[in-house]
Amino acid sequence: MTVQDFLLYFSWASLFSFAMPAFYFFYADYFRGGIKLDLISFVIYFNLIFLIGFSLLLFNFSDVSNSYFSPYPVEKVVGFSLLAFFYFVVFFYYASKFFCHFFLVKLNIDDSRFDLSKIYDFIVVLSWLSFVFLIFHIVFGQDVAIKNFFSMNSTSLELATSRAETTQASGFFGVLVKELLKNYIPLLFPLLLMIRRLGFRSKFFIINLTIAFFASLIATAWFIEKASVVYFGFSILAVHLCFDSNVSFGRVLSYVSVLLFFLVGMFYFFYLNAVEKDGVGYLIQILSHRFTTQAAGYVLALYVFPDYIDFRGISGISGFFASVAGDKFQSTYGILIDFLDPENAAISGAMSSFAVGDAWGLFGIWGVLISPFVCGVYYGLANLPFKGRARVILMPLVIFLFSKPLLASGFYGFLYPVGMLSILLPYWLFLRMFAWRAVCRK
Repeated sequence: MTVQDFLLYFSWASLFSFAMPAFYFFYADYFRGGIKLDLISFVIYFNLIFLIGFSLLLFNFSDVSNSYFSPYPVEKVVGFSLLAFFYFVVFFYYASKFFCHFFLVKLNIDDSRFDLSKIYDFIVVLSWLSFVFLIFHIVFGQDVAIKNFFSMNSTSLELATSRAETTQASGFFGVLVKELLKNYIPLLFPLLLMIRRLGFRSKFFIINLTIAFFASLIATAWFIEKASVVYFGFSILAVHLCFDSNVSFGRVLSYVSVLLFFLVGMFYFFYLNAVEKDGVGYLIQILSHRFTTQAAGYVLALYVFPDYIDFRGISGISGFFASVAGDKFQSTYGILIDFLDPENAAISGAMSSFAVGDAWGLFGIWGVLISPFVCGVYYGLANLPFKGRARVILMPLVIFLFSKPLLASGFYGFLYPVGMLSILLPYWLFLRMFAWRAVCRK
């Protein structure tokens, strides 16, 4: 038995030991009439096992491949990719559970101390303003990506170019509008749902909730990112799960099925011209490619670093750290897509992948070792609302981590969490106006 065979055997044994109790408790809850799905369990089953694990198993034990693999003999790192994946899943689970318990003991934040009526009024005003702004811009704006998408007259390449131009905002006003569309307006509807579930009632609540829904939905789909509708749907699911201790398996399955249906619909309209020309088989091929590409970027990161590209170190974390190191910032997967597909890198964005691949591209084996513990801090804290604690103050963090597959995207954002803080700090300052008092237990 070679060392690689032994490591693969050990990883399979570890996964079996970890997965069997998890599945036992999952189905035990199901037969009692519901399943207890919190943030930690959701990201393990969906972000990790579904988005990454399944593809890794196909790469390891079948002839399924990915077009990005074609020029490179990635077989030599596929076994290690599976081992590192199992390591992350197991230690992330226990680390996030530990930190969740730690914060439960140390923090006591009472949701009843917030003035829900004032918070509601503020969100309603923002919802109406956002809705009017978006509709006005769609009707009278030029080269609006979402309008080009629904016109169904543009090719997939033209849509990709339009999306790239929309997301690459310049200037203070352009960057501000982009942040509002991507991170703030999509929060309006889930936050109003939270206020409703906390017991607040108002005469025109349903009307205002409807306006907030369309404002959030349009903003989410503004950049025609094909999984955006699914992310928005998951943000709604996150709020419901925070307030429902038991959710029936049928409800979760039907909800996820509807979201996947909309995801396939987004792909269909995006590649409409090609589907009409080459048939539905083209769409199936694209979906298969996209599904496996999430894990392919991870495998390729292990292959490319450091043999072809040096480890990025702190230069791959942020512009600030890159300037300290006397370098220019570029993320691990930004460099990776430039290396793999330089001709289309400008419109392709970064190579989607997995936190462990990003950690490897930054710091090598040390990055792999620390990654589950660093991520566990964030998910442990954000899991508190699922335990009935700190729902108001942590809901944006819950939605951010629950709706977007960040673990299946990268790692540097957890080391330098500007994206999370840019959402949380304005929200916390907003709450501070409405008598926010957080008491830490000694």
